[in-house]
Amino acid sequence: MAWISSRLGVSLCPGGTHPLMGTHNRLLRLGESVYLEVIAADPAIPTPPRQPRWFGLDEPQVQNRLRQHGPGVIGWIARSDDIATDAARALVDVGRPERLSRGALEWLFTLSDDGALPAGGALPPLIEWPAGFGSPASRLQERGCSFETLKIGHPDPIHIACALDAMGLDRATITIAASERPEVSVAIRLASGALVTLPALAGEGTPARALHGGNR
Repeated sequence: MAWISSRLGVSLCPGGTHPLMGTHNRLLRLGESVYLEVIAADPAIPTPPRQPRWFGLDEPQVQNRLRQHGPGVIGWIARSDDIATDAARALVDVGRPERLSRGALEWLFTLSDDGALPAGGALPPLIEWPAGFGSPASRLQERGCSFETLKIGHPDPIHIACALDAMGLDRATITIAASERPEVSVAIRLASGALVTLPALAGEGTPARALHGGNR
């Protein structure tokens, strides 16, 4: 949290605990339907029912990078109104839709068996909120920050673009470029007008997997 606050000059809104995954989070509104999520393993749940944890948090390489370099952007999530259909037509395996819950709230989220993010984080897992729920962002306190752009780097940027198109995702605020490894950074506009970029998690990541196949 201090890493975000020192860069953006704002405090994060309270989030909650994910008992199944053994994680907890804090949130920051970046628009009516966009929010930043800071997520970490919850020390109160050392052995979660669902392992490995999502977002690759149990991967030794991810843990080493966090210890050596500190926090960074590790991936992103895309909302879907029909998660089964969108996951099935992806050009890359984005995981299987699973039902998650916190209290009375339930939602669907695509998870891989090993907890890894699709395409090393360059592609998003999908989330489907209940009908009529809207976006959690609309329920968060305004902090004066707004989303500007998402920058994706990957050794195969053309396939990343095609995969996003296959899922029907809008790329208007997304730039995709070639890079040695998968990486994601996000630019955020502050209330002062300044533009701040939150960088990708530093260090050597897991080598990019071949981008073929899907959930068909």
